Amino acid sequence: MTQLCRKSGEMKNVKILMATLIVLVFCLTVGCWDTTNPNDIKNDPDKTEQVVVSVDFATDEALRQYASYTDANIQATTGAIKVLFTTTAPAKEFHFFEVTYEERSDGFVFVERTLLYSTNDLTPEKPLVIRVLFPGEIPTRGISYLDENGVTQYFIVIVSGRDGSLLLIEF
Repeated sequence: MTQLCRKSGEMKNVKILMATLIVLVFCLTVGCWDTTNPNDIKNDPDKTEQVVVSVDFATDEALRQYASYTDANIQATTGAIKVLFTTTAPAKEFHFFEVTYEERSDGFVFVERTLLYSTNDLTPEKPLVIRVLFPGEIPTRGISYLDENGVTQYFIVIVSGRDGSLLLIEF
């Protein structure tokens, strides 16, 4: 009887071993484990982070989050507000400009006018502060930059009529 129990225990161990091997082979062939090293993704030059530029008021509290920032020092009339532009990844060929609008057959469109400030790189580590005057409800300022695909993105800078926050609206 002890011999039968020993064989029964050995059979159980063999079944467990076989089941483990089957799962192991399945995972290796199908790819159950993610073998990518997160550091490889960061260092891969073909993997680029999405460029998202944001705008907010340049309060003392907001500026304390950064070791340094660029002050565009654009002359603005009395009543100009300090605005902070930040980005999630380097934004190439960042431009800040006057905008106007034109009436076309399909409606009104915003048009870039006078360039007021530009930089080759707006980086996450060093945001940009610009003084902006918002004289009315029609936007008068805009930005553009190259995204991660090298495509120029255009936005107008407006004050929200809902809550007074600053917004970037694509045009």
